[in-house]
Amino acid sequence: MPGAQTGERRVAVTLLTVALTIGVMALLLTRIDLEGVRQSLAGVDYRLLGVAILVSLGLQTVQTAVVLRQTLRGFGHEISFAASMETIVGNLAIHGALPAGTGSVVRMAYLRRTHGVQLGAAAAALISIHWFKLIWLVLLSAVGWWLHGTGARGPAVLVSAVLLGMLAVTAVLPRLSRRFAGSRGPGRFGDALRALADLAEQLRPRALWKGALQTLPIIAGQLGNFAVLVAALGASVDATLIVAALPVCMIGAKIPVTFMGIGAREALVVVLMASMAEPGVLMAAGLLLSLVDHIIPALVGTLFTRRFLVRLFEGQ
Repeated sequence: MPGAQTGERRVAVTLLTVALTIGVMALLLTRIDLEGVRQSLAGVDYRLLGVAILVSLGLQTVQTAVVLRQTLRGFGHEISFAASMETIVGNLAIHGALPAGTGSVVRMAYLRRTHGVQLGAAAAALISIHWFKLIWLVLLSAVGWWLHGTGARGPAVLVSAVLLGMLAVTAVLPRLSRRFAGSRGPGRFGDALRALADLAEQLRPRALWKGALQTLPIIAGQLGNFAVLVAALGASVDATLIVAALPVCMIGAKIPVTFMGIGAREALVVVLMASMAEPGVLMAAGLLLSLVDHIIPALVGTLFTRRFLVRLFEGQ
């Protein structure tokens, strides 16, 4: 049975990511002074931590709902802010907990069944949002490496080259889509081309540009939030290093290897920001980042997950 096999495969993938997360964390903790991590967490400024949590929740709910609504508008679909907010908040726990983009698939299905958004448009909007975030992350990282000093020239050149490639793809892809969208082909390839043709007809570039700009506060807020977490641990903040290195940490943690990126995120923070603070402090900062940006929003999402799933399966 295909459905049962798919379910078993997802369970196996989830168990594998959890096992890898435990392994990576265990390896990290053998290389880092646990007492330094404990002391850093014990001395955290809870007022700054509270500010970081509130900012993160605002970015991942209100601002993300604004971006989703605007990006869907760019593909010819109009939904209310309340509907966009419901989609984002109700899906936080699913998106955070399940591996390999499962949450995004559920979100597309939810938009289709409850708000009548075409599946292709929902998929294109979500892919576009991820693409916007990725471009901003790479752009800010390039700026950060250039500002960080002469020793960072190599990373600056590399990240800048990646950025230019991404911008070239962004500029060329819409034209290629319009050129080939009207083509016809056999089977699933032809179906994909016809779906692309429909999207090309509905495309609203100005709305998409606005969605891209509205994504910047999310990324900038996440970088600023990490600086707040470092300050909450009593460490000095190297702003240019955070702008340069944290985007790399965030991108690396998105690779679906560990659960919610936990372990991978902390390892990258410890390695790439070694000049800013002691390993124990950086490990503590990475753990707080995972808590603030992923675990707490997922827990908040569980308050709405049942209603979200009921509406998803009822289609109303």
